Amino acid sequence: MPIKELVERYKGKPREALRKAARAELPGATDLFVALEVAAKNRNESDDWRRLHNALIRARETMFAEIARRYDLKSAKGEADGDRT
Repeated sequence: MPIKELVERYKGKPREALRKAARAELPGATDLFVALEVAAKNRNESDDWRRLHNALIRARETMFAEIARRYDLKSAKGEADGDRT
Protein backbone atom coordinates (compact mmCIF):
# COMPACT_ATOMS: atom_id res chain seq x y z
CA MET A 1 0.00 0.00 0.00
CA PRO A 2 1.56 3.31 -0.99
CA ILE A 3 1.76 6.07 1.58
CA LYS A 4 -1.15 7.79 -0.20
CA GLU A 5 -3.44 4.88 0.66
CA LEU A 6 -2.19 4.79 4.25
CA VAL A 7 -2.92 8.53 4.53
CA GLU A 8 -6.42 8.02 3.13
CA ARG A 9 -7.09 5.13 5.51
CA TYR A 10 -5.85 6.85 8.67
CA LYS A 11 -6.47 10.48 7.65
CA GLY A 12 -3.89 13.21 8.02
CA LYS A 13 -0.39 13.90 6.81
CA PRO A 14 2.03 10.96 6.35
CA ARG A 15 3.63 11.35 9.80
CA GLU A 16 0.23 11.49 11.49
CA ALA A 17 -1.05 8.51 9.46
CA LEU A 18 1.97 6.45 10.57
CA ARG A 19 1.29 7.28 14.21
CA LYS A 20 -2.39 6.42 13.85
CA ALA A 21 -1.58 3.14 12.09
CA ALA A 22 0.91 2.21 14.82
CA ARG A 23 -1.59 3.05 17.57
CA ALA A 24 -4.34 1.05 15.85
CA GLU A 25 -2.32 -1.98 14.81
CA LEU A 26 0.60 -2.46 17.18
CA PRO A 27 0.19 -3.49 20.82
CA GLY A 28 1.88 -1.04 23.17
CA ALA A 29 2.21 1.77 20.64
CA THR A 30 -0.04 4.15 22.56
CA ASP A 31 1.94 3.52 25.76
CA LEU A 32 5.18 4.15 23.89
CA PHE A 33 3.97 7.50 22.55
CA VAL A 34 2.82 8.53 26.03
CA ALA A 35 6.21 7.53 27.47
CA LEU A 36 7.96 9.64 24.81
CA GLU A 37 5.80 12.65 25.74
CA VAL A 38 6.54 12.20 29.46
CA ALA A 39 10.26 11.82 28.77
CA ALA A 40 10.26 14.98 26.64
CA LYS A 41 8.47 16.98 29.34
CA ASN A 42 10.92 15.77 32.00
CA ARG A 43 14.06 16.22 29.95
CA ASN A 44 17.38 16.56 31.66
CA GLU A 45 20.88 15.82 30.49
CA SER A 46 21.62 12.89 32.77
CA ASP A 47 23.00 9.67 31.36
CA ASP A 48 19.92 7.80 32.60
CA TRP A 49 17.58 10.17 30.77
CA ARG A 50 19.62 9.84 27.55
CA ARG A 51 19.53 6.04 27.74
CA LEU A 52 15.79 6.05 28.35
CA HIS A 53 15.11 8.51 25.55
CA ASN A 54 17.32 6.61 23.09
CA ALA A 55 15.56 3.34 23.95
CA LEU A 56 12.15 4.93 23.40
CA ILE A 57 13.25 6.40 20.06
CA ARG A 58 14.58 3.00 18.92
CA ALA A 59 11.26 1.39 19.91
CA ARG A 60 9.33 4.04 17.99
CA GLU A 61 11.47 3.55 14.90
CA THR A 62 10.96 -0.22 15.15
CA MET A 63 7.19 0.31 15.25
CA PHE A 64 7.31 2.60 12.23
CA ALA A 65 9.46 0.04 10.40
CA GLU A 66 6.83 -2.63 11.13
CA ILE A 67 4.10 -0.41 9.68
CA ALA A 68 6.31 0.20 6.63
CA ARG A 69 6.77 -3.57 6.25
CA ARG A 70 3.06 -4.28 6.62
CA TYR A 71 2.08 -1.67 4.06
CA ASP A 72 5.04 -2.22 1.74
CA LEU A 73 6.31 1.32 2.17
CA LYS A 74 9.86 2.06 1.11
CA SER A 75 10.63 3.82 4.37
CA ALA A 76 8.62 5.05 7.31
CA LYS A 77 11.71 6.58 8.92
CA GLY A 78 11.72 9.58 6.58
CA GLU A 79 8.08 10.21 7.36
CA ALA A 80 8.65 9.93 11.10
CA ASP A 81 11.69 12.20 11.36
CA GLY A 82 11.01 15.09 13.66
CA ASP A 83 7.98 13.39 15.12
CA ARG A 84 7.60 14.35 18.78
CA THR A 85 4.95 11.79 19.77
